[in-house]
Amino acid sequence: MKTKIIFRASILLCFIFTIGFSSCKSLTDPYAAPSEGSLEKFKEMSGYYNWPGKNGPVRDGIDLSKCAIPSLSDIPIVTKPPFFSYIPEEENRKILGYYQSVWQIDRQNLMEVRVVFAETCEEAHEYAICSYFNSSNPQVPKPDDVVIAGDISFFNGHSFIRNNIFVMITPRGELVNRKSAVAKDIDNLLLARPTASSSEEFKPRIQRFEIAKSLVESKTQTKLFLEVADPKGSELYYFWRVTAGSIGEDEHGQFYYYSSDEAAPGTTQTITLIVINDRGYCRTSSIDVKIKQ
Repeated sequence: MKTKIIFRASILLCFIFTIGFSSCKSLTDPYAAPSEGSLEKFKEMSGYYNWPGKNGPVRDGIDLSKCAIPSLSDIPIVTKPPFFSYIPEEENRKILGYYQSVWQIDRQNLMEVRVVFAETCEEAHEYAICSYFNSSNPQVPKPDDVVIAGDISFFNGHSFIRNNIFVMITPRGELVNRKSAVAKDIDNLLLARPTASSSEEFKPRIQRFEIAKSLVESKTQTKLFLEVADPKGSELYYFWRVTAGSIGEDEHGQFYYYSSDEAAPGTTQTITLIVINDRGYCRTSSIDVKIKQ
């Protein structure tokens, strides 16, 4: 397995990334969302139930920062690793893997690419429609008459869905004219990836996640034991969430749980590990620890 990149935080702050386009909404704008409309109405306006590809296979993901994208070959990528993060779970939806990178000439001329890796094709469609609906400037995503990329594309290639992968492209300045070419190049890279009937084939495996003691003193540190593997030997990214306290790592790579003042005596705290590989797939595991009275 490649060298692991570790990202840790006592409480990880993640943002829900949504899409907004700078077109003015009006009564005559066919893409404008209803001012007081429901998600169901929004789906009807977009033709959501007729979107193709909801029942296809699951496709393996990709790290675009390591790929040759012909339409961006003359522009440097400026995003610093890690490129992968996650989108927090919601009701009826698990945590999703998330990728983001920016190619930039200068601040006025850049290309941002964001990718969401869902567990099923249907989940990717649902995430896409909810992203548009919850956007600060919601626009009804009518499918392009001529598909630019993926099984279905929107807004002339600003975004597309290929199987279970939702791709969002945001160009600025002179790079706006490369939008469609970038979408096609990324889609060609995705098409070269293997497919499976389930995302389980692509996920990392948490083989062991334990704490040395399940009953700990307040304001102490306790060892965590972790064994993780990836079926394809991919690079792995680690994220931590704790209800109270924090996670630390020593110079030898040993992880610890620190029970801070936040962790009141007699309470039970939950530690959650999120592991994401460099193909966008993640797995989570949680353990409980009780703070001694």
